[in-house]
Amino acid sequence: MMERNDDMERNTLFIVSSAINITTNPLSYTSVRSTFSAEERAKQTLNTIQSIRTAMPESKILLIETGKARNLPYNIEFAVDKYLYLGNERIVRDAVDGPYKGLGEICGLYLADQWIRHFNADYYFKLSGRYYLNENFPINDWTGNGYTGRFGGGNMLTVLYGFPNRLYNNWRHALVQSQPGLLRGEAIESALPRYFEQSIFNLTELGVSGCVSHHGGFVSL
Repeated sequence: MMERNDDMERNTLFIVSSAINITTNPLSYTSVRSTFSAEERAKQTLNTIQSIRTAMPESKILLIETGKARNLPYNIEFAVDKYLYLGNERIVRDAVDGPYKGLGEICGLYLADQWIRHFNADYYFKLSGRYYLNENFPINDWTGNGYTGRFGGGNMLTVLYGFPNRLYNNWRHALVQSQPGLLRGEAIESALPRYFEQSIFNLTELGVSGCVSHHGGFVSL
């Protein structure tokens, strides 16, 4: 890992979006929702958390779980600073179990507002559960005054992105405004960033790795 500069000595929150115990309902783009069992998904998510603790041990972690089971394998809920289970909310269940994968994530993030605000963070990372920060995580590059992530052609990799506190309300607005597009089958990678304030810093490498759920292939981004 890279050494941190002074700019990283801020109150940082990792918002980890997770769905460990999931339905077998097909997605809009594939009949296979996940090649991994709930136990395998839990183990991958534990690796997510451990990678954050290694890369940025001073940061806080909020785990937003939208799967079908509150109690998780490996006592994951005790490995984070706050465990928020939203899988028992009807609106979440309908979105997460439906054909549009991004809709479930957006719904969980939006409903977590009061718990996110509780941390009063200076900077937020949104990281998808089951993916982990690798040795190339560019720790000193998340210092811009705008959104930071991997952007291109109007799309953004939503597995990991970051933004400062001043953009929190704009992020919330983008979550709401992206929902109609998601309901029409648009990918979250294009629907969400369309409503971001256009002060964007693009990274050529996020420094994150993991296995794609529906085909099981390993990727480093």
